[in-house]
Amino acid sequence: MKISKRIKRLLLTILIIFGLYQGGKYALNRFIYTQLPELIADKNTTPYNFTYEDIEYSPALRRLSISGITITPKDTISHKNTTYIKGSLDEIIIQGVAMRELLKTKNLRANKIKFVSPNITVIQGDSIIDNQPKVDITNNVDISSIIVEKAHILIKNRASHIRLNEVYNFNATIKGVHFDQEVKEKAIPFGYETYSLSCDSIYNKLNDWHKLTLGKITIAPTELEVSQLSVKPFNKTLTTPGLEKNLLTVEIPRLKLKGTDWGYKNEKDFFLQIASIETDSTAIQIKNNKHKEDIIVAEQQPAKNKKKGKKNKTIAAVVIQDTIPTLVPFDLHIGDIKINKLSLDALDTWKTEKMNIHISKVTNKVDEKLSVSKILIESPIITFMPNHIQKKPKQIKKLLMDHITLDSLVVNKGSFALQERDKKTPSLNISDVNSVILDIGITNITSSQKIPFAYGKTKFSTGAIKYDTHKYYDITASNLLIDNKDLKLSNFVMKPKHTRKKTVSMFRYADDIFTLNAKEITLKDYSWNFDKAGVLMFKTELVNINQLDANIFRDKAPTFNMSTKPMFSKKLRDIKFGLQVNTVAIKNSKLIYEETDKNAVAPGKIMFHNFNATIKNVYSGYGQTKVPTTSIAVNAKFMNAAPLRVDWTFNVLNKSDQFNIQGKITNFPANSMQPFLQPYVKASTQGSISLVTFNFSGNNRSATGTYGMKYEDLRVTIYKKDGQSKKKFLSAVGNILIRKSTKDEVKTVNIKTVERAQEKSFFNYLWLCIMQGLKQTVL
Repeated sequence: MKISKRIKRLLLTILIIFGLYQGGKYALNRFIYTQLPELIADKNTTPYNFTYEDIEYSPALRRLSISGITITPKDTISHKNTTYIKGSLDEIIIQGVAMRELLKTKNLRANKIKFVSPNITVIQGDSIIDNQPKVDITNNVDISSIIVEKAHILIKNRASHIRLNEVYNFNATIKGVHFDQEVKEKAIPFGYETYSLSCDSIYNKLNDWHKLTLGKITIAPTELEVSQLSVKPFNKTLTTPGLEKNLLTVEIPRLKLKGTDWGYKNEKDFFLQIASIETDSTAIQIKNNKHKEDIIVAEQQPAKNKKKGKKNKTIAAVVIQDTIPTLVPFDLHIGDIKINKLSLDALDTWKTEKMNIHISKVTNKVDEKLSVSKILIESPIITFMPNHIQKKPKQIKKLLMDHITLDSLVVNKGSFALQERDKKTPSLNISDVNSVILDIGITNITSSQKIPFAYGKTKFSTGAIKYDTHKYYDITASNLLIDNKDLKLSNFVMKPKHTRKKTVSMFRYADDIFTLNAKEITLKDYSWNFDKAGVLMFKTELVNINQLDANIFRDKAPTFNMSTKPMFSKKLRDIKFGLQVNTVAIKNSKLIYEETDKNAVAPGKIMFHNFNATIKNVYSGYGQTKVPTTSIAVNAKFMNAAPLRVDWTFNVLNKSDQFNIQGKITNFPANSMQPFLQPYVKASTQGSISLVTFNFSGNNRSATGTYGMKYEDLRVTIYKKDGQSKKKFLSAVGNILIRKSTKDEVKTVNIKTVERAQEKSFFNYLWLCIMQGLKQTVL
């Protein structure tokens, strides 16, 4: 086919234009290739050299490409402690270059600049050379869009060569860039419309013991999302005596921030605002570096001088004062923080599972106050496993420079367990824990105290409480309620874990077995704190015990404990903390004491029904020089038959344990003592006792006083070993020896001095006084 002349001319024109374009492109690229080094040399006032392997410019696309770029410091030898950088870039692509202006004025104007695969290493020293002349980039560069692809950044310590930070596959797109503008509130020397940043992972050496790693990160102007946040201890250790550290592990699969903004007020005061922070399935573990000689150091540093098998020594407690710097040194506002499904293991002692935390409105004003509106903790499952460590650690007194306030701390539907390490089941279980604490405040004053915070009104409630002593008793309650300064415990039960026979077999010495039930125990207007020495001080206006059903059983078959038994005044005097109970009221109660031995047919019972007691001024002796007299007033129905009134007084600080106890029983049928006498003593009494009075005074050594009775037709019956068959002759002799009647008069005697048996209780002492009065009155 024959080609027309017109087509030939068109093809020739195209070839000429193409040739001219290629020739011009070649010439222009050659010119750029030779001129760009001069441009770089002229404009490069930095302490770094910039070199490249190839450069190409496409006039049609207005695209300038520079490849094989390297960055090296001009001088580091003369500045051995100086921070410097080195690195390389695969390519820089500049789109929409104003080439005429670049060559004529040496100013770079372009639509887009892309940095491909920058690989930057920062060698961090102690200082940065800052005597280099400044470059005003706003007069020389104007790039509308900046893109970074597949960047890698490594920061290392110059002296030790330890890796400090590393960023993998960093990508960034910044659009609407204007270098003739400045974002002053963010201290950024150019304006921008929007940006997006991301990277595959980040490594950071937090300190000599811990490292931080972050998985995929995406950042937008108002959002940040991080996956696989992890804080872990280093694996290598260095033997360094005298230092002990707690090691932290944190695992957060996802962390998301929304509504973020930051910048500077007045071009110097940094601020940060976040609308919400949310994490999912957070796990935190704090471990103690058990070998005091081992501390953790950064990776790449070799372990040396490692010692094994060295035992911990008991050391004396040393108090060290430590000032905690400002927690947040900038203005901060966070709307909401949600930490979901938190698991916490603190020193293998405190363990928490499935806990959700919602923190509302966190605001920090620098040098003024850090305030939190509300912390809500939902469904925490808390287990406490005490560590019984004999050595005394250093006591560090923390002085907090911040003023922190928390309007309310709320716990909903929690549970708590106390688990001893050598037991299979928990000692204590508390279900359905709910709590509200208002107006919490922490200052530099409170932070140095035993309770490091002040607080206002409180409310606390629980469901069932179960306490297993793992030996003798199980203790339960249906619920506990604390409302500010009042406390109520409902349906309190303390019962033996085993039968009486098995429990007694577990005793080394004869002892009491208690079975207690109380409908309600309340405390009114109670308070507690610590004194300057860190000792507990507890005070309450009233302890009320309602409908107590108490049974005390003693089997005297085991060996008797011959150790000295202190009087009640001494027991209170020797309490090692401050105690003040203004009134104890026991109402509508019942008390039964049972005693038996190997010869008894059955336990003898002494019973007090309709038992009511008022105890005034219960004090400990700790820190006291003067306390009011303790008084105990009891009204009851003795043996469920006769009214009984007892008044007992003593003073806690009286070291001779002086006391007075007086009482009265009226209209008492003598046969009412049968539940105690017949099965245990194998005797019984008959007759009518109109009145029994006693008034004894004494001390820790001896007592005396008066005893009086008015009775009619008093007789005694003595039984054989079976407790049923009568010993008629001994009964007859006994009835001859006793005085049958006081003849309508109250026979009162001054009892002979009664010596206290130091190895026996106060109630044995009282019984000896009563028996002495009976002897002098009846025989």
